[in-house]
Amino acid sequence: TSLLKTLESRWAKAGARVGPLWRCSAPAAAMKNFMGAGDGYVHVKVDTVFEQLNTRFREDLVRKRNHIASNGKFNGFLVLLILLNTVIIGVEVDNTRSKNIEDNLVFFAAELFFAIVFCVELLARLHQLGWDYFLDQWNMFDYALVGLSIADLVSSLTQPD
Repeated sequence: TSLLKTLESRWAKAGARVGPLWRCSAPAAAMKNFMGAGDGYVHVKVDTVFEQLNTRFREDLVRKRNHIASNGKFNGFLVLLILLNTVIIGVEVDNTRSKNIEDNLVFFAAELFFAIVFCVELLARLHQLGWDYFLDQWNMFDYALVGLSIADLVSSLTQPD
């Protein structure tokens, strides 16, 4: 309805008379931006509800582009943390002999740190993209990894000695 109101106000300013739903008649000069079919009406393509729901506004695009999650330094920092986490996991696997948290406190603290950082990254991307976050398969993979990391921490804390 807001689209039709916008079109009606545009046409009214141009001297057009709005017809039923998506047809109107107007002087050709006033309607130069719209396609005519030669039947006395100007046919205007009205977006479907689904197309209107997926409309991207300039303000939203600028907000997403300027968001911290789009920053190259932020993403570079996260790549370094992912590589560091990989190295620490490798060292932990090679050097861990016990399953007690007390014996592996350094590794547990590192795992907790990385889980918090990656959870903050996930929240930043969710804030940037909203529900569109879940449309990208890599984001779903990241979401699953963060969830598994949190589940691993919880199981490490609640595991009996």
